[in-house]
Amino acid sequence: MSHIKKNMLSFFLTTKCNLDCSYCYTNKKTHQHQSIPFKFAKLGIDTFLGVNNIKHIRFFGAGEPTEEFALLQQICEYADQTAHFKVTKEIQTNGVISSQKACWLAEHFDIIWVSCDGTPKIQNYFRRTISGKPTSNLLEKNIKYL
Repeated sequence: MSHIKKNMLSFFLTTKCNLDCSYCYTNKKTHQHQSIPFKFAKLGIDTFLGVNNIKHIRFFGAGEPTEEFALLQQICEYADQTAHFKVTKEIQTNGVISSQKACWLAEHFDIIWVSCDGTPKIQNYFRRTISGKPTSNLLEKNIKYL
């Protein structure tokens, strides 16, 4: 019965990521990316939202949730429309996202966790984009905004 006594509904949205972190356990050169289908997320919301007072959903996992931005928005919208109460939302992001995505997250999420490895020198050494660009400037801008 433990599957019905959850405090939140967690979505591992995707394995896609916009970064190529030096320590990542996901080999981006050979890994086949996967994302959950909306139908599956909808079933989770229909099954768990409202059961035992579950009013909280979160997004995190092996990938960057904002890489499936349309799906993220669709799931959030469906949860808000389905529930008869305020659904709180939480996300874990690498923070290397566009200002449009950051703005949307700020408007729709109650809790936003941002991964950061440290000073710009450390961040840029370990966490570069897939194309090899440093990430600290954009990350810092988004952290200040969020």
